[in-house]
Amino acid sequence: MSDTIASASAPQVDSTDHAADSQRAAIARVTLQLRQTIAAAEGVERQIALARQTACDELRTRLDALQEQRRQMLELEVQRREADAAATVAPAHRQVAPSVDAPATTSLVPVQPLISPLFGAWTEIEVLEGEGGALSQMRVIMRVVNGDLEAELLQMH
Repeated sequence: MSDTIASASAPQVDSTDHAADSQRAAIARVTLQLRQTIAAAEGVERQIALARQTACDELRTRLDALQEQRRQMLELEVQRREADAAATVAPAHRQVAPSVDAPATTSLVPVQPLISPLFGAWTEIEVLEGEGGALSQMRVIMRVVNGDLEAELLQMH
């Protein structure tokens, strides 16, 4: 009788249950391996992103240095060209300076009678400088309006 009680209390192991447990264990192992692989891949992706950011920062630093060097070179080139231009223009300035600084003598030469401005019409005159040279003659029109003299420059040669 004790055999019957012992056999009644012991679980009966069926071969199909053992096979199902074996399959579940295999699925659990594969699932754990898959999770470990995913975690490892995420770690590698983080390392790649960090390496990419570090490389970008390094390149940005190198580029900034190159840009600063190029900017300085361009500034020096601009200064050199400005000095060359000033040296080229300086003789012309020295040539013109005496005529610009000298007191100019001007004379008004009426082209038409001066009686016209009294009635609001325009009168053309030429202003001549005593010395010849560039921009030494001007053509001006003038008129009197309400007692005020108005003038406009027509031509300078």
